[in-house]
Amino acid sequence: VPEDAPSPTQIDAAMAHLSRRRGGTLARERVLALATSRPAIRAAREGGVRTVAVGVPAHVAVEADGAIASLVGTTLDALDTLVGIATDRLA
Repeated sequence: VPEDAPSPTQIDAAMAHLSRRRGGTLARERVLALATSRPAIRAAREGGVRTVAVGVPAHVAVEADGAIASLVGTTLDALDTLVGIATDRLA
């Protein structure tokens, strides 16, 4: 996708790529984008994907579904809980 800034088009392309790799359709409500900038947060949200702002100031993080200072020590279940995704993964 020939765009410099993150965009919903890039989110769509990433979703299509992941769907092909996994051999099936991904449910956008089960996808989480980790974003480190306001444009990335906006693109993901406009693309129908929940977002967690990572390491950004509060005035940027407020646009995401959740925010954390760092990924160090963070689990997938913790991220899912942060944005309200059911954590029904297989053990």
